[in-house]
Amino acid sequence: MSKYFKPYEGDRPFVFISYSHQNSETVLETITKLKDKRLRLWYDEGIPAGSDWPSNIERHMHDCEAVVFFVSRPSLISPNCLSEIRTALRNENPKPVFFVKLEDVIIPKEDDVKTDSKKEEKTISPEWSKYISNIEELPLLDKDMRVESILFWKKLDRSFYRKWTDFFKKEWIGIIVAFLFMIAAVAGSVALELGMFDKTYIPHVIVLPPEYDEEIPVEITENKPEIPEDIIEVRFPDTQQETAIKRILKKDKSDNVYKREFTPIKELYFCGNMTLNSKEEIDGISFDEEGRLKVGNSTPLEGKITDLSVIGSMVFLERLALIDQPVTSLGKLEELVLLNELYLSGSNVSDVSELASLPSLTKLHLEHTDVKDLSVLEESPSLHEVTVSEDMLPLKWTDDKRFKVILIR
Repeated sequence: MSKYFKPYEGDRPFVFISYSHQNSETVLETITKLKDKRLRLWYDEGIPAGSDWPSNIERHMHDCEAVVFFVSRPSLISPNCLSEIRTALRNENPKPVFFVKLEDVIIPKEDDVKTDSKKEEKTISPEWSKYISNIEELPLLDKDMRVESILFWKKLDRSFYRKWTDFFKKEWIGIIVAFLFMIAAVAGSVALELGMFDKTYIPHVIVLPPEYDEEIPVEITENKPEIPEDIIEVRFPDTQQETAIKRILKKDKSDNVYKREFTPIKELYFCGNMTLNSKEEIDGISFDEEGRLKVGNSTPLEGKITDLSVIGSMVFLERLALIDQPVTSLGKLEELVLLNELYLSGSNVSDVSELASLPSLTKLHLEHTDVKDLSVLEESPSLHEVTVSEDMLPLKWTDDKRFKVILIR
């Protein structure tokens, strides 16, 4: 896939996406359209590096309300895809599964004799015939079609309104009920205009498309519809962050920035009041005997960054430097699940306990900070090394720590 979006993680109902990574480009293009329609989606790009992959899949399959499976030769051959659909359709907790056909594929029957294992149809498990018996009848996904129609809205109409359409088959009853609805609508409009009811926004109930008669209601919003993250305009807490990020995105000072534009940003380097462009420049910085930052022959001023709310929402960051910054609290960085290396040298940080939950963090630079306790990092799942300076001694940690401590003199 070329452009990922953040999979949904939360307590509200969501849809599980099952597919082969060989079809990633087509699948991402398709599910991005569904996400733009404000459907909550989870796919395996939501699994943090270093975590237990099977248990993550199992948990999200258990929690989801429905599954969309993209049918192709690679996905039908994939043992992982077969395992996911088995899990989705198991008897004790079956999930509605919607199949989207990416290509024409022949599925062998259970009683077929396997005479030639080189034939395409023999490389696909006959077990699939139990799950997709009518695959030939499924329409191929057409990029020009409204993908939300072929996946959800038609099925939703048939499922959610099934009882009502049967009722309306009696033509005379349908006419009477339609007439009563018209009277009720007119009366409601008049009542609103006369002030008989509060005009406060009343949210509607969104229903995911089940395969059976009973509807599965999605939790409604309390006051207003949820705004999709990708259209939220970013408000920067200081000019240093705003200038640096707009420069990376090649935007003018007056241009707006939206959260969806953060995806390609993998590295940010703030050094005092300067912003560096690469890790090579970071490797060239130093501190003098009094702990003052040196960048080449320059002595920059202390930076301005204290609020990390914007940086904390840049979930694709892999390397971050907050060198010689007045920041004290790191709690906003807890969402950076891909962060691999973090520089806090010369900053005002004294407590780094929030970093212990970062699943991908391997290197942490703490030279010339007020940190005194490294034992709070001992539960970090992937931390490999921590760099400290002599002026920070003595430091606290236990003998069974998982990471090594490098002292800079």
